[in-house]
Amino acid sequence: SAPKLNAETTSLFSDIQKTVGRWVLGGGLRVERENAEDNEYCFRRGQASLSASRPLLFDVSGTLGYKFRLTQYDEEPTLFFNDRKDNQHTLGLTLGRKIWQSETRPEQSLSMNLNFQHIWNFSNLDLYEYRQGLVQLTGTYQF
Repeated sequence: SAPKLNAETTSLFSDIQKTVGRWVLGGGLRVERENAEDNEYCFRRGQASLSASRPLLFDVSGTLGYKFRLTQYDEEPTLFFNDRKDNQHTLGLTLGRKIWQSETRPEQSLSMNLNFQHIWNFSNLDLYEYRQGLVQLTGTYQF
């Protein structure tokens, strides 16, 4: 039979930013609980993040970030003998630039971001260990 994929997720998080000279320093904490109909997919998760941003050359801003996430799955999987526990590290670099801003409505603008991320996922079950590289180019229009 097909797995039951419905779930209820509860999250609590807090982020803080502080400007120090030309730098914007940030940090965050997050806790999360997911109760899935299929118990194999229920988990508890904690996460901590740090970031530092500053303007660079040619109106480009740069952000360097690090995130640590610890996930504990509740039920023993059907194929393994141990409860699954993952810890994940993400290191990211984002370069962003505002391309256009309206002179009459300053809140209206167009921005471009180039994001590089590297993710290391460690698990007590070898099947879930991986490394992942990610490159994203995004555009944002605010109106």
